[in-house]
Amino acid sequence: MPIRVVLAEDNYLVREGVATLLGHAPEIEVVATCGDLDELLAAVATHEPDVVVGYGRCKTRKIKLTGRTNKFVELVYRKFK
Repeated sequence: MPIRVVLAEDNYLVREGVATLLGHAPEIEVVATCGDLDELLAAVATHEPDVVVGYGRCKTRKIKLTGRTNKFVELVYRKFK
């Protein structure tokens, strides 16, 4: 049974790129991608994922999310000059 993941990232290219990379792992199933916090909360309620991978702004709602999921993982990326 794959790990069900909801991915939240406001940058479309980063969000879709990470979703594509995660989707190549047979043990991971990306059940939803979200561009903002409202979409994230709706996706968590709908899909009940095992893991939420999100950007830093979602951290403020971490307590609310962890009541619905087992884990919260913050997606960290760095812009290179």
